[in-house]
Amino acid sequence: ILYNADKGESQDIMEEFILRPNEIVAFSKNPDYLYKEYQAPDDALIVFQDIPSLNNSDGNVSIIQIDKQTSSTIDSFDYSADYHHELLNDTEGISLERTSLSGLTNDPNNWFSASQLHHFATPGYQNSTRIESPGKVQEITLYDKVFSPDQDGIKDHLIIQYALEKPGYIANISIHDDRGRLEKKLVRNASLSTEGLITWDGLNDNGQLLPVGIYIILFEMYHSDGDIISGKKACVLAQNLD
Repeated sequence: ILYNADKGESQDIMEEFILRPNEIVAFSKNPDYLYKEYQAPDDALIVFQDIPSLNNSDGNVSIIQIDKQTSSTIDSFDYSADYHHELLNDTEGISLERTSLSGLTNDPNNWFSASQLHHFATPGYQNSTRIESPGKVQEITLYDKVFSPDQDGIKDHLIIQYALEKPGYIANISIHDDRGRLEKKLVRNASLSTEGLITWDGLNDNGQLLPVGIYIILFEMYHSDGDIISGKKACVLAQNLD
């Protein structure tokens, strides 16, 4: 069933279909509208389905499996409109998309606004913001060193990946320009899992898009057993100059 834990509302999934690993399905009361409005490809998997009422600002959506007298939660997402790109003045009709299938469901860094070039939604097919895992990373790496936060669906945000040998690290990550001036306190005293990702949308602490240039990511991670991981990475914020 589809379930809204905030409101206690649910809808049974009535239609039978095959969902293969890494495939996407969209549920809608009006599949024809999604195909037309978002120009979904013919092979997009869009299934007719009533869904619980969901708020635009925030809420919960869960998938529950019912088996005789027992139930189990397959996945549950507590969403918020704050997860959208800060430069979007109006998020009406714009989907939040999961960036990494292997990343944690309720990690805000794992969600991003759908690309404008994809009509702000990709119902029933691969998310416009999706990244493929390059495999195990060592401590801190950048998925791409060059990004362009212009909402064209191509490297719209900087993705910082981390893989640690143990949980419990507390992280501070900041963004500096090429002269060393602080522009953004990206992470402040955040507890990390053993692996995950952190994203930067190119904005400074005042919510302003920074100019094209080279930026330095400084990171420090402290563990209660005394271990410290620190260092820096360079990235390039680019823009389409046409």
